[in-house]
Amino acid sequence: MSHFKKEGFYAFLNRAMRLSNLSYLIKKPRLLLRIARVAFYYTVLKKDVPWNANLALISNCNLNCQHCFAHTFNITAGGENKKELSTPEIIAVIKESLDLGIFDFDLQGGELLLHPDLEKIIKAIEPHRSFINIVTNGTLFNEDWAIRLKRWGVDVIAFSVDSYISDEHDSFRNRQGVFSKLMQAIQIAREYKFKITILTTVTHQNLHSEGVKRLHDFCLKNNFIHYLLIGIPAGKWLGRTDILINSDDHIYMEEMAKKTKNKIRRDLSPRFFRSGCPAVKESYYMTPYGDILPCPFIHISLGNIRDHLLEDILKRALTLKEFRNYCPVCLIGQDKDFIKKYGQRLFTSVESPIDSDEILEFKTRLPRRSKSLAR
Repeated sequence: MSHFKKEGFYAFLNRAMRLSNLSYLIKKPRLLLRIARVAFYYTVLKKDVPWNANLALISNCNLNCQHCFAHTFNITAGGENKKELSTPEIIAVIKESLDLGIFDFDLQGGELLLHPDLEKIIKAIEPHRSFINIVTNGTLFNEDWAIRLKRWGVDVIAFSVDSYISDEHDSFRNRQGVFSKLMQAIQIAREYKFKITILTTVTHQNLHSEGVKRLHDFCLKNNFIHYLLIGIPAGKWLGRTDILINSDDHIYMEEMAKKTKNKIRRDLSPRFFRSGCPAVKESYYMTPYGDILPCPFIHISLGNIRDHLLEDILKRALTLKEFRNYCPVCLIGQDKDFIKKYGQRLFTSVESPIDSDEILEFKTRLPRRSKSLAR
């Protein structure tokens, strides 16, 4: 078995058996069938199909983090405030995603735990046949939340952590005491037997820092996944091209992933016999206002879900080679051709996300919805 196939095989097993116990197999047999369907498309039919949805459900947050870009999505080109999707609209998007075969849902904000209808939304995902991750800064997560999320069917709690040095983390989050609350939250999640992922935004400046290295050790010691997110010049970092990782940083992360068998990983790590940028081919990101983006970091709206069907949005995006082909590096954070072509506009524009028809070279227009999103 070649290294690539071996890596893909292990990635498939990791996804299919992530909770790796008999009770989970009994609890979600339909999910395993849906995972097997994706593997069949990839390995037998040699066809890419979407399986992951990153849904930002709320822009409101109780912190003011240095790297945040959530606040940039709410202003139209004309300077007007956008309206967040209603709960019925979010549920309609989930229904369209499920119909496309998507089974892996990452729910985030803002701070997700501030959403008043989170239970309704999670139930709409049909937890018995889906894999559900929620992202939180940890400050609101307590035993009451653990009990509710467990009862609703959430599988993974992903905590956003910037450094294992408390003062560094608190400084980055612009509030004292956040790290202490976060560690308490992680312990509660462990006690309630959630799978835990630690999310860290890395830049050229902090990738090799002591705080991030200690996070690696903390995750490996506790058998947590440490997921590295590539920082980009957007939001509060608009114009900061100095934060982009370089080729040496890329090699360092690749070697770290191999050394730890993907316990420390990034979005380029092998999945379902595929590796490289998964944008559009495997996943999409939705802002709280319904704009569909290739990923959380490419701030180009491929279309708004209120105006167009999700299937049509993704299908048209795949007509572009940038999204149709697998790029071995992060498109917006590392690919020199993509950055040369689109970076100047994306890294300096206060309008976010940018309408794809203004920046991408589509040959067709998106068809409009025949009926409203939530009817």
